[in-house]
Amino acid sequence: MLLRKSYTLFFLIFTALFISQCAVQHVQRDRQTWERKQNPGYEQEPVTEESDLPDGKLFSKKADFFENVKKEIQKFWGAPYVWGGETPQGVDCSGFVMAVYQNAAGISLPHSTSQLFKLGMSIQQKNLKFGDLVFFNNNNDREPDHVGIYIANDRFVHASTSQGVTLSKLSAGPYQEQLTGIRRILKDN
Repeated sequence: MLLRKSYTLFFLIFTALFISQCAVQHVQRDRQTWERKQNPGYEQEPVTEESDLPDGKLFSKKADFFENVKKEIQKFWGAPYVWGGETPQGVDCSGFVMAVYQNAAGISLPHSTSQLFKLGMSIQQKNLKFGDLVFFNNNNDREPDHVGIYIANDRFVHASTSQGVTLSKLSAGPYQEQLTGIRRILKDN
């Protein structure tokens, strides 16, 4: 039964990631084609501003960002929740986000949900894209206390205190009610 659930969950993640990547590549290709026609000297812009990242790194968007994130999620899949953790042997929510972005894109992010919430730009829920960070407040404070990475089709991956690294629906139960904000770390994500 558990094995069947694992295969089903893996299939759902893979399908969501594949569908979102196909759509992203199509939109990017159309945008780049239009930009080249409008501006003959056009080159694709860097994905983030230096000021958006704590260490000033620039990340040029590469086609393999999606694949790298997928590999990182697979490495961490099912890892137990450990407060302060940042490895597949044990990880907390901000440690998971920090490790995925560092290993998949070479972007150093803080190991703090409240610090992550100050980065990038605010995004409305209707504009969610792959890689956006979703923040939640479980304690009715002003600052978020939980973070995950949006995948596609109303799903995000995060380190749950009860289930470890798992996939959840944004519209399910407490997540929709506790959604505090959405931040985009990568420009033109």
